Amino acid sequence: MTPPLSDSSAAPPFAQRGRRRSGIAAVILVAWVTGLALLARRELFVSDVQRLAERALLINPGATFFVVEQNGIQIGFASTTVDTTSTGIDVVDYLVADLNVAGASQRASARSVVTLSRGLSLRTFDVSVDLPGSKVLAGGRADGDSGIVYALSTNGAAADSQRLAVKGPILLPTLVPLAIALGDQPKVGRTYAIPTFDPATMTQRPTPVHITAESLFTLVDSAAFDTTKALWVSALTDTVRAWLVQPGAAGKAGGGGFQGWVDAQGRV
Repeated sequence: MTPPLSDSSAAPPFAQRGRRRSGIAAVILVAWVTGLALLARRELFVSDVQRLAERALLINPGATFFVVEQNGIQIGFASTTVDTTSTGIDVVDYLVADLNVAGASQRASARSVVTLSRGLSLRTFDVSVDLPGSKVLAGGRADGDSGIVYALSTNGAAADSQRLAVKGPILLPTLVPLAIALGDQPKVGRTYAIPTFDPATMTQRPTPVHITAESLFTLVDSAAFDTTKALWVSALTDTVRAWLVQPGAAGKAGGGGFQGWVDAQGRV
């Protein structure tokens, strides 16, 4: 007598193999969907700090120089230099200007040297500001993600080392343009809240900035020396797209902070 078809224990071998294959296929399908979900979660819900750290690996070394003007007259110069190594990033900002103080021209200068990890986390900083009648020196290092150890000296006075508790990774204010460029694609109306540590006041605060305009600039790419005029003149120009960054959140302009045009590489 032929066994009833409902008795699975007596099913032909090829039927059992088919069920096993179906079960294995179901497991593989579930694993594949789970993997896609985990990948989407990693890519779509990654924190801003982690995304910033990943994109910081794309930073290239270079130097940018600026003319400092007042009322259309050059009163000094400034520069920003970014140097990369296999383990870190060094950012040096320098400014020298002749300021009109009480009717007299007086030299002022400021220099900051910031050392970062390749993930853009703060390691050390040294800041010096030399103004007429005042000189401020500040230096320190990160103590993990929870603290800053620093020393602040004014006009040569002795300074004791102190520790300030902070919440999470932070940046110095001079790195705000770079942080904007490494974030999402700049867009008019977008607002950023960048966690910063101000070495002048030794305080941590979120620095809100927003983008108010976009423009295409034509800049001098290289220069040639004109022997007849004894001047450097433009030899080649190039176009650069940039975004105007203003302090404060969108619709709430005002307050201190970075203000200027920034290109897609974080150059001012």
